[in-house]
Amino acid sequence: HAVIDRRFPLSEIVAAHRHVDTGHKRGNVILMMPSPA
Repeated sequence: HAVIDRRFPLSEIVAAHRHVDTGHKRGNVILMMPSPA
């Protein structure tokens, strides 16, 4: 059973990595892909 900690748009991948690197993550961090145009 997966636990989602946070969701980030792909454009915020740097912020997502920072969140993981802080050690405060309590579950999976999801990168959301943009919808096809």
